[in-house]
Amino acid sequence: MEKEILISIDSVQTSSDGEQDTISMVTEGTLTEKNGKQYITYQESELTGFAGCTTTLKIDGGLLTMLRFGPSNTQFVFQPNQCTSGIYHTPYGAFEVNVTTNTLQISMQNGQGDIQIEYHLRFGGNPASRHQFHIKITEKNKGGTENG
Repeated sequence: MEKEILISIDSVQTSSDGEQDTISMVTEGTLTEKNGKQYITYQESELTGFAGCTTTLKIDGGLLTMLRFGPSNTQFVFQPNQCTSGIYHTPYGAFEVNVTTNTLQISMQNGQGDIQIEYHLRFGGNPASRHQFHIKITEKNKGGTENG
């Protein structure tokens, strides 16, 4: 099963020195269900700094995996109260990344839902930055009438 969806993303990134960067965007994507898992896929934009990348959020019970493919490739695993690590591949080289998930709330039902994530991200030995995401998924209106 695949549905066309609208994805609303609000994010706040706080650097180790307290500087905040806020991004809000709405994009189209798809929601696919396979083997009891849900996959939310969308194209990144210049706004997020990942233009040319495709991002897939894989929901598997209480576990969320973010897969990004394109000029920057990465896989982040979000699991509450856990620290996971991986490699972040960029055009400038590969970096070790540690993700510590503080909060992960997933509520998905009938092609709609809400995901809230709060985590700390550490590249190599650099101080951690704090990230907060609120992702709202709504099924794209396939019907409707327009006069004109």
